[in-house]
Amino acid sequence: ALPNGIEVSPDGAVVYVNFYYGDQVVAVERATGKQLWSTDLSAPDNLSWARPGMLLDVSHRANLKDVIECARAEAQTCTLPFAVVAIDAATGVKTTVMEGGPPPMGAVTVALPMGARLLLGSFVGNRLGRIENIALP
Repeated sequence: ALPNGIEVSPDGAVVYVNFYYGDQVVAVERATGKQLWSTDLSAPDNLSWARPGMLLDVSHRANLKDVIECARAEAQTCTLPFAVVAIDAATGVKTTVMEGGPPPMGAVTVALPMGARLLLGSFVGNRLGRIENIALP
């Protein structure tokens, strides 16, 4: 189901994996292989740590055909809709932080907090997004 995006807990005990085609994020205990939780999320892409105990994930909100067309386009931006989602690393409970997609930036693949800012990267184009004064849960 295209494992695309992985993080490890600070103590190394838990691995968090996105399954892009499976529309799922899963937490697995490394020592036993036991699944601790899973949460449904549309086409989850790369994971990052927002803060201890809170992951950020990017969800593509389009069908696979639109994603492929966006990747093949020669335009410098893509209007592929996305959402940045915070996930509680202990429980898998998720909260949408923001949604986007129209120019100047779409097709976001990763979100990284930097103080009160959120930096956004994309798989198409030449832009790095910056959202000011973002409130993370």
